[in-house]
Amino acid sequence: MNDMTPEQPTMADLLTAINGLAGDVGHLRSDVGQLRTETAVRFDQITDRFDQAAHRLDQTDAKIDQARTDIAAVKVDTSYTESHIGDLHEAMRRHLRDPNAHGGRDAA
Repeated sequence: MNDMTPEQPTMADLLTAINGLAGDVGHLRSDVGQLRTETAVRFDQITDRFDQAAHRLDQTDAKIDQARTDIAAVKVDTSYTESHIGDLHEAMRRHLRDPNAHGGRDAA
């Protein structure tokens, strides 16, 4: 025989290698299971955070809508007040020009 020829593995060698691989596969399955569990937990945490953020966004949108409504109401009030002030100024100017022209107490 040639000294360079590798030895053929025995059945015991093959069985030992197969058992070693089976053990490695078992460990890998366990690791994958653990990673799946951790991933599911993290996913749930992220989903909860997303839901909380969406809720806060909805609240913010509602506050913005309320602020817009309030601003519109103030604009209406301001417009009415400015119009009323303008009318009062005009009435005061007419009165100062001719106090009796609009049927005041001193009108004859």
